[in-house]
Amino acid sequence: MSALVTLVRREFWEHRYLWMWPFVIAGFLILVSAIGSGYSGGVGVHIEVNGEEHRFLDALTPQKRVALFGVLIGGLLVPQIIGMLLTVSVYVIDCLYAERKDRSILFWKSLPVSDAKTVAAKFLTAVGAVPLLVYAVSVVTSLICYGLLTMRFASTAYAGATRWDTLTWLSTQGILLIDVAVAALWYAPLVAALMAASAWVRRNPYLWITLAPLVVMFVERRTFGTNHFAQFLEYRLTGFFAALGPVLTRHATPQAATLSEGLDATRLLASPDLWLGAVAAAGFLWLATWLRRYNDDT
Repeated sequence: MSALVTLVRREFWEHRYLWMWPFVIAGFLILVSAIGSGYSGGVGVHIEVNGEEHRFLDALTPQKRVALFGVLIGGLLVPQIIGMLLTVSVYVIDCLYAERKDRSILFWKSLPVSDAKTVAAKFLTAVGAVPLLVYAVSVVTSLICYGLLTMRFASTAYAGATRWDTLTWLSTQGILLIDVAVAALWYAPLVAALMAASAWVRRNPYLWITLAPLVVMFVERRTFGTNHFAQFLEYRLTGFFAALGPVLTRHATPQAATLSEGLDATRLLASPDLWLGAVAAAGFLWLATWLRRYNDDT
């Protein structure tokens, strides 16, 4: 276990953008919360809905104010998710190819570390360590940003829209943490497949991984007149987000339950597709390990 932890730490040492980008995005969100456009002390723009800002806030029921609070807290995670998807995609496409390209694989293979542990560490970095880091940074960022927004709007007519709710914050963060684990399981086969491709390609991994699915879709369409592969990719890429219900429900009753219904992705745990994907991920990881062992260009 200690060797695996060390290998994961090594991935962060070698690929510094994995841990730098979450802090860059967090800094940007904090800066926008501190000095962004808004109504603060009579300076800036007003929050208007159809030209009637005060009526909009007055019409908010306590339950809708709680839901609005949850949306704002959850929304602070969205930029982090976008940044994580981009950085993790770059990482898994390049992680096994780059070590063959710069011949560093010769050094790492001289160490008493198996190919299986190396591949497992890279996989755990992509689906575990990076998402948990992003989640932790987002938790701290949400506290700082909300504190700044509360101070900015404290003396305005919009103070009620930024009212803090500890129960809702804890409930939202708990749900988001569970969603991180479910998302890791859902996207595990895609990550493992990209790692296997990274261990296989001889050059231009980004070109191969981009063009290969397009070629398969084109051939299927021209040969059989179907789009099954494209539909499968779309389902695997967007299925997790499709499992999330609406954050605001028409007949919301309990405060925490409203947010739970909107952000809870645990319904995927009952889906056979998630567990079949986990089996496929194990197969792709075995293939990536085998390719790393025998496809090292030596």
